[in-house]
Amino acid sequence: MARRRAPPRGQPPPRRRRPPPPPRRRLAARCAFLSFLVPGAGQIYAGARRRGIAMLLVSAAILVYLLRRVRSMDSPGGIAAHAVDTRFLLGLLALNLFLLAFRVFSIFDAFRLGRAPQAAAATLGILTLFAIAPHAAIGYYAYQSYETIEAVFADEEPNDVLEPVEIASAGDGGPVTLVPVLAASGGTEVRIRNANEALPEEAGPPWKQRGRLNVLLLGADAGPGRGGMRTDTMIVATIGTESGRAALFSVPRNLSQVPLPGGRDVFAQPLNGLYEWAAEHPERFVGGKNPGPTAMKQTIGQLVGLPIDYYVMVDFRGFFGLVDALGGVDVNVPEPVLDRVSPYEEGGDWVRIDLKPGKQHLDPDQAFAYVRARSQSSDYSRIARQRCVIASLAAKATPARVLGSFSDLAATFKENVSTDIPAKNLPLVAELAAGIHLDRVTSIGFVPPQFERAKDPKGFSIPDVVKIRAAVAAVIKGGSAAVGADPAAAGSACV
Repeated sequence: MARRRAPPRGQPPPRRRRPPPPPRRRLAARCAFLSFLVPGAGQIYAGARRRGIAMLLVSAAILVYLLRRVRSMDSPGGIAAHAVDTRFLLGLLALNLFLLAFRVFSIFDAFRLGRAPQAAAATLGILTLFAIAPHAAIGYYAYQSYETIEAVFADEEPNDVLEPVEIASAGDGGPVTLVPVLAASGGTEVRIRNANEALPEEAGPPWKQRGRLNVLLLGADAGPGRGGMRTDTMIVATIGTESGRAALFSVPRNLSQVPLPGGRDVFAQPLNGLYEWAAEHPERFVGGKNPGPTAMKQTIGQLVGLPIDYYVMVDFRGFFGLVDALGGVDVNVPEPVLDRVSPYEEGGDWVRIDLKPGKQHLDPDQAFAYVRARSQSSDYSRIARQRCVIASLAAKATPARVLGSFSDLAATFKENVSTDIPAKNLPLVAELAAGIHLDRVTSIGFVPPQFERAKDPKGFSIPDVVKIRAAVAAVIKGGSAAVGADPAAAGSACV
């Protein structure tokens, strides 16, 4: 192999030839791709260093901000709170739009610096589409979340939160009544006392100041062949804001002679008819925009001895939609269930259910029939099943599953769910709910004979208000085992 001759003395060594620059098409593609990955990197590669460094600094500032926001969502509660915070969602929409414009400009600018011929425009188009796609998805979810919250949730704190009044008894076995709250003038006029009226608004939501959130969950029985609106599912969910301990108190639909707000008289009909009755007598239930939910909150709040802060009502179609969106429910069936129930919408087929004991996966039709079946059992048996399905739905509503079925859930909420939870307090409620351990939820159904004082002339159960309030107080103090808590109705025994 011939040796390379050394240059003669006194002459400089020959310069090595630099490799030729890549074709303009390839140079432009590289610049655009680098700015697609990191805005500004393509500008530096193309030689526009000052512009590229400026863009890199902007990118770094945005990255630092995003990392700080992610660190604030390092728990399920933080994620839930941000996901339903309208201010965060609006900020996310604005930031997402800015990032999209910034990235697209960076890609186009880097491509232009490469001075590519028009034939390379296809590369630019592909990179732009890939850059737009994630921002379009984020914008869609953020906007749909914001629109759903604005459509479903309230604008302000409700004014119909009733302070439970004291109980008066005529002796052992005698009738139990509620002591009316008299007007300040000393007359006999009953005044409904708002539990929130003495609490300063600037100190946070009233329930947070009291240290306990109480929400009434209502399942509305409105569908084909069932005239009117009846609340066949009534559950009080209560959560301690400090301890995070939760309980579910189920109120049977056929309770009779339940004391009405203020202690003036009782509702002589079964309790599930109160919602419609209140619409015909709105003057009896003050403070709320809708007399139906106000009547349920105030009456059931008096029954259990808790001020009911909010209500959430879902009709049959909404329940079916929630189960369908979450891919069904998994429940531990304690006893055989055989029944045939009417459909949740006009024109639908009747649903037959035949379940054996054990763990079962229920599709939407089966879940709908499971919470309504009672021909082979009773109203009181299906109360436990309803709590069981609620626990299963809560367990399945993971962030990944909610994101995957987001469109269906949003549509269901907007069409079939009503509530008076204020949108501004929704992040606090979501954060509190996300911290609940489902396997530690205490569950009680106020069913006879334990919580029954007597029967009315039609055979309906008259509740023992004293025992019901005592059971609620015992659960709140941590004595659930002594008042007949039903562990099979919630938690791991159920799902």
